[in-house]
Amino acid sequence: MKMKMSVWLGAAAAAAACMTLTGCPNPNNIGVQTYGTVLATCVQASNNQPVQGAEVTISGQTPNALTDAAGQLTVPMVPIGTDVTAYCRAPGLSGSAVIPQVYANPQQTTVTIPMTPD
Repeated sequence: MKMKMSVWLGAAAAAAACMTLTGCPNPNNIGVQTYGTVLATCVQASNNQPVQGAEVTISGQTPNALTDAAGQLTVPMVPIGTDVTAYCRAPGLSGSAVIPQVYANPQQTTVTIPMTPD
């Protein structure tokens, strides 16, 4: 019995040491999703003017709202991560931009999406 207990304690100590050295795993990789909020601004690429009424899609999520007069829309519940692509679409215009990093709430991530004629 003492032999089994010492083997178990040794394994537990090794596992603890390993976690200490390598840190905690990414929660998104183990099924616990962390979210952020993205403020998207859709602009015309030719003159940097805001595009009102554009539809924004980020990580497959399209909120049930369109950009305001400033060309902006806040998209909540975006999974955190790197190299996330944001899309804007409006009649006759479309565009996309890569978001290098979506940060966890409460920090807000911003992206400007230049749009060109279709």
